[in-house]
Amino acid sequence: MNTNINNMTKAELTEMLWSYRDELARYLSVFDISRDQVEDALQDTMFAAWKNIDQLRDINSMKSWLFAIARNIGIKYVKMNNKDKMHNVCFESLMDRFRDANVLCDPYIYDQFTNTRKDVIVEVLGYLSLKEAKVVILHYIYGHKLNEIALMIGESYDNTKQISSRAIKKLRKHFKEAENEQY
Repeated sequence: MNTNINNMTKAELTEMLWSYRDELARYLSVFDISRDQVEDALQDTMFAAWKNIDQLRDINSMKSWLFAIARNIGIKYVKMNNKDKMHNVCFESLMDRFRDANVLCDPYIYDQFTNTRKDVIVEVLGYLSLKEAKVVILHYIYGHKLNEIALMIGESYDNTKQISSRAIKKLRKHFKEAENEQY
C-alpha cells in the first residue's frame, strides 16, 4: 500500500479508513451516549473523515486524526443529550470492548496493566460505577485530560475530578487486594 496520500487510490484510502472502525467504535462507546448513537457517531466520523481526507497531510497520522474527529463528534452527541438523562449503557459491553483494547497512553498505567492480567484489570474495573469506569478508561487508557472527559460524559470539571479521585482510590484498594491474593 502507498504511504503517500496523494498517490493512494480511493479504494486504498477507504480500506485504510475502515481498518480503524472497531477501535473507533470502542472509543465512542465510552462516551455518555446510547448504543444507537455510538453507531451514528461512528458513521458521522467516517463520513467527516472521508469528506475531509484532503486535510490529512501525513498518512502516518491517520489514526490520531480519526480519533480527533471521533472525539469532536462524540462530544457533539453528548451535548445533544439531555444532561439529566443517564443512558443505559451496559457495563458488560463496555468491559468487553476494554478487553479487546490495545490503546494505552499513560506509561505508568501501561506498566501496571502490562504487569497485571487483563482479567484482573477487568475485574477491578467492575468495582467502579459506570461513570468512574468511563473516566478511568478515557483518562488513563486513552490519555484524555479531565476537562475533555467532563465534556464527553456530560459532567462539570469539578464533578469529573471527584469521580476520577474516587475511582483511583477504589482501583488502588482492589489492585492491592488482587496483588495480596496472588501471594
